[in-house]
Amino acid sequence: MPNPKLAFNIIAPLLFISIILTPCICNAQGAGRAIELDGVNDYAEFGNNNRGITVQLTVEAWIKTNSFGHHHVVSKYNRDSENGFQLLIQNGKACLAGRDGSGNYRLSGYSTTVVADGNWHHLAGVVHQGVWMIFVDGILQNQFTSGYVNPVLNNSENLLLGNYYYPQLGNHFYKGTVDEVRIWKRALSAEEIRQNMCRTLPETTPDLIAYFKLDNIAGGVITDHSALKLHGSLRNTTPSVAAVTSGAAIGDLSTYLYTDAWSGKSISMQGPDGNKISIDSVGAGTVGLHIYHVNARPNSTQGIPATGSNDSYFGIFTPLLPATQHKINYAAGSSFCAAQLYERRDNAVTAWSELPAKLADGLIMGVSTVSRGEYIASVQTMSGIEITGPSKLCEGDIISLAVATANSTEYSYLWSTGAATSSIEVGNSGEYWVEVTNSAGCTVKDSITITVNPQPDIPLKEEIIACYGEEVLLDASTANASYIWSNGQTTPSIKVAAPAEMRVAITVAGCTYTKSVSVVSDECPIIPNIITPNGDGKNDTFVALGIEENTMQLHIFDRLGKSVYQAAQYDNSWSAMDMPAGTYYYQFTSPRTQRTYKGWVEVVR
Repeated sequence: MPNPKLAFNIIAPLLFISIILTPCICNAQGAGRAIELDGVNDYAEFGNNNRGITVQLTVEAWIKTNSFGHHHVVSKYNRDSENGFQLLIQNGKACLAGRDGSGNYRLSGYSTTVVADGNWHHLAGVVHQGVWMIFVDGILQNQFTSGYVNPVLNNSENLLLGNYYYPQLGNHFYKGTVDEVRIWKRALSAEEIRQNMCRTLPETTPDLIAYFKLDNIAGGVITDHSALKLHGSLRNTTPSVAAVTSGAAIGDLSTYLYTDAWSGKSISMQGPDGNKISIDSVGAGTVGLHIYHVNARPNSTQGIPATGSNDSYFGIFTPLLPATQHKINYAAGSSFCAAQLYERRDNAVTAWSELPAKLADGLIMGVSTVSRGEYIASVQTMSGIEITGPSKLCEGDIISLAVATANSTEYSYLWSTGAATSSIEVGNSGEYWVEVTNSAGCTVKDSITITVNPQPDIPLKEEIIACYGEEVLLDASTANASYIWSNGQTTPSIKVAAPAEMRVAITVAGCTYTKSVSVVSDECPIIPNIITPNGDGKNDTFVALGIEENTMQLHIFDRLGKSVYQAAQYDNSWSAMDMPAGTYYYQFTSPRTQRTYKGWVEVVR
């Protein structure tokens, strides 16, 4: 027989590295856990509820044993009332037996396949219209037609896993490992058995009246995952002894093909993550193939050195396990830079082995020689990157453009500006791109176009000169703008008196610009030439307008030139008190500009 040649075409999902961060050994992925019974006195009991069984039945289990004794996998059988069933193994072969109310002991006949070979096999016993059948790995191996088309299968005997007991016959304890036990209250077809045998089922599946996944038997309780929830318990053993890692061919999804003519035929399956496996070039002697997909990390990554995350893998199960060749193509929907392919027999095997592989045209090509196996790829790839940051900015602003990566030390960067950092700052319009390269040499690129909104022409001078106290109009009118002045006003223009320092924030198309204006007061004195200090509150003091109080020096003289009043900071308060009416002469002096303003003022009483 030539060596089987398997070609694996694998592309990982859009993740930075597939496979596991560090090797770990976990539980319940894939086939999860099973229970191992010693064939001496271990078994499980589930009470005597009939669970709705009447005239038809299907009982299924994954088993692994090398015992050629007479032992029962599942039984709910009452010899005295002559009702019930037994899924059993004797002399290494499987059969379905029981009584149907006719007074006769029924036997499907034993399987042609020896199931006590130390490998995992799927058993299914079916009763339908008086026909008792036994299936091994989805293949009908034997059947007996009783002619009793309305069998009575219901009884009040306990449902047992791993035993059958009758006082005159004693116990028939099962010796081996068992997993994924199911009982249906109807007869499944061969196609239905094949459709379900390599995948888990929803708890709400119609007509499923007992479902023992056996993944968790904490406290000795065996959970019934059917809608009935009729749980059971271990007998004469403990969870720490009975619980083992399962190697049954069970995934979350599965597909299959049974044929005796494989020429030109293939079978394929795609997982939810986009990974896909297909099988073709199947050798003669293969009666069927199952592919199952486990949508979880493997329970162990021993032997896989790569870092990263790959949350799924595929398995292949060949019914009756013939040693024939077939080619496997394993692929998914993204490119990669480097990859390795790993294989193990089943979920119970801790260590994965690397298959010799090469990369060609975006494929991993490997060769394997097993007909039962699970496959996973360590793939180094780069997920798509995205430059983050605004695509528009306001004139005069600086924005930051960045690329987010899980661990920046594992990447190198090259921007269109020449920068080699994970982020840059820009203030000009144009296209900017970055190339990011990981340690495996994968490079991805992204670009962004930046548009600068130009600052509008705002008609507001930076400085306006006006006489002190003079009201000045400040106009910042700009098309399609909103405004807020430093005094809280929101109109395009405002009036202020000199002197004043004002700011206005003008928002146009999402951009806000701030302009300042200084209203500078000039000396524009308006000096009266007469005062009437008679105490009537009108024109009683010498008030100079157009200049700020307390900023000018004032000197007043009488007509003979004698100084009668002087103030370094005149406050408009001189009233010629105690002075006679007449003409007086003044001189204002500005300390700021050194200007002088001279003239006369008449005091009238």
